[in-house]
Amino acid sequence: MYTRAGDQGKTRYCNGQQVGKEDVRIQAYGEIDELNSFTGWALSSAGEFEGIQEILEKIQNQLFIASAELANPEESKHKILDKHVQELENICDSIGTEVGELTKFILPQGTELSTRMQVCRTVCRRVERKIVELNEKEKLNSELLKYINRLSSVFFQLARLANHRKKIAEKNPTYL
Repeated sequence: MYTRAGDQGKTRYCNGQQVGKEDVRIQAYGEIDELNSFTGWALSSAGEFEGIQEILEKIQNQLFIASAELANPEESKHKILDKHVQELENICDSIGTEVGELTKFILPQGTELSTRMQVCRTVCRRVERKIVELNEKEKLNSELLKYINRLSSVFFQLARLANHRKKIAEKNPTYL
């Protein structure tokens, strides 16, 4: 299916306002879409890890909420709320209890799921930078900013958890 509506480099917000595809808001929710796709990619290798599949599915749904909020800021019925931030903090705390405290930097490697989680973490950091840029132009929901920040921590902790459950030791970088 195609509409041809964007052939000239323009698109529309949900309210009908036409903008260029380079618009920072369009970029922000486009990057959330990319993050959601990478989350689905990670999910495809999470089957053997109890509990992780459910976490990733919940994250995918919450990323749709974040996209809806950015795509239709004035009228969106869906918003990232404090409860979503709290859920992520609870996930981080729970995983931290299982994997232990991190005392040094670690290399992004290990199981397939762990490395996919690290890709999600880095894409999430890019999403955060784009959302911060948009927030400089127009104030966004502060819970959305917190959510994206916590989400990268969740991806990091999930990467550590995947390695921990497969008994793959975390490797620290060697500095030359």
